[in-house]
Amino acid sequence: MARVRQRKGAQKEYEDTVRRYTGTTMMKVVWIEESVNERWEQQEDGSEQLRRETVYLPTYEYTVNGKTYRYASRQTVSGKRELGRQVVGYYDPTRPDRITENKPRKPVLGGMVFFMFAAFLLWFGIMSFAGMLSIS
Repeated sequence: MARVRQRKGAQKEYEDTVRRYTGTTMMKVVWIEESVNERWEQQEDGSEQLRRETVYLPTYEYTVNGKTYRYASRQTVSGKRELGRQVVGYYDPTRPDRITENKPRKPVLGGMVFFMFAAFLLWFGIMSFAGMLSIS
């Protein structure tokens, strides 16, 4: 039951996103925030090792109807060399300050497809085990 609600929620979110983000514009990386995340990781021998990971978060600038906006992304880029890179942004024409660098994607492997695949595997397993199906 929860899976069905989750699937319906994902479908509704997709439909809302498609309806909302209909405008496109080019966004340019104008700033990259560099931060280092540190955490201790347990090793197989029982010891711990400090792991450092550098993360680069871009800030984009884009223009809609002559007005310039900035968007601080939560999606990382590969490094400082990405400064100046341009990507397509998808925005809400009624609220151009709402933008995303992700094109809305339809949820995949939805409930029915997953259920049918699982049912096929179950049927195949039962038929193989019962000796009614053999692969040569």
